[in-house]
Formats: sequence, C-alpha cells, structure tokens
Amino acid sequence: MACSTFAVTASPPRVLLCILLAIPGLAGWIFPRFVYKKTLAGEIRRIQPLIEGKYSEIDELCKKGTSLLH
Repeated sequence: MACSTFAVTASPPRVLLCILLAIPGLAGWIFPRFVYKKTLAGEIRRIQPLIEGKYSEIDELCKKGTSLLH
C-alpha cells in the first residue's frame, strides 16, 4: 500500500503502477481476516470438548461438595 501511495504522489503520477501495487496491498488487508476466522473456528472445535470435560468435572465436584454439606 505504501508503494502504491508513493506511485500516485510521484511527479508525474504513475496511476497504472498505483493500481498494480494497490491490488496486493488490499488483498493483504482482506485475506488475513478469512484466515483468522478459519483458524479460530478450528481452534474452537479442538478446544470445545476439553472445556465441556472441565465443566463436567466442576459439576461433579459441586455435587460432592453439596452432599457433604447436607
């Protein structure tokens, strides 16, 4: 994106070069969002069973604690 900006502000302006350099720059802004979403979804699928297992452990401990109080 910086090279694209420098190309358009040059004397004389290099509009074609600006367009050619802006395309990969914009792709570099947009593409990581999709990669992040896909990576996040994969991590959630991987970690969710572990979280549910810990919730089950906590539930069992709370039940045991409650039975000791009553």
